[in-house]
Amino acid sequence: PVNPGLISRNGMSPLVIFQDTAGPMGRTVTDTALLLDSLVGYDPKDPYTAAYAIAGHSGSYADNLEPGGLMGTRIGVLREAFGSDDDPDCSAVNKVIFAAIGAMKAAGADIVEISLPNLTDFVLETSLYITHSRYDINKFLLSRPELPYSSLDEIYREGKYHKNLDLIEDIMSGPKDPRDDPDYYRKLAAREAFQREIVGLIAANNLD
Repeated sequence: PVNPGLISRNGMSPLVIFQDTAGPMGRTVTDTALLLDSLVGYDPKDPYTAAYAIAGHSGSYADNLEPGGLMGTRIGVLREAFGSDDDPDCSAVNKVIFAAIGAMKAAGADIVEISLPNLTDFVLETSLYITHSRYDINKFLLSRPELPYSSLDEIYREGKYHKNLDLIEDIMSGPKDPRDDPDYYRKLAAREAFQREIVGLIAANNLD
């Protein structure tokens, strides 16, 4: 995963401005690293990328790949993050992920199963898509007068979205401004608690 600040979001519309970003996808680690090399950098049109400048990164991600890089590392696998194999959609994803975990193990990684029983509670409490996405997408569309729609409200009203994207319907049930949601600031604060739990799991299990 890539956090906002490494790659500019200028020209794209994150669902939630402070947590969503584009990132590289590829068939191999090398391909993905090469793509990442071409994407990263500071862009004054996305102030979040100041993090890239502050970090002072230099060199190439691809050039620093090591064939034995996973040897001896401890990789945590969060048990509650997997869907049920009884669900065909989940089982198809699980099959791919478990194959990748097997490949990491074969490359010398120590796979450590970890658990966060209240993961679902944390995800529900910290999810801001319904609260924030309508506002952020509308702001993006309004800034681009050349687009045929100036708001998600218009797109929704005219049914110009795939019906499988039920998240759109959920988002439209949220407020026009996130500050109108009385739970907004509580959810923002809960993100820090969630992060602390995850970092605590990494520390307690000595994970890489």
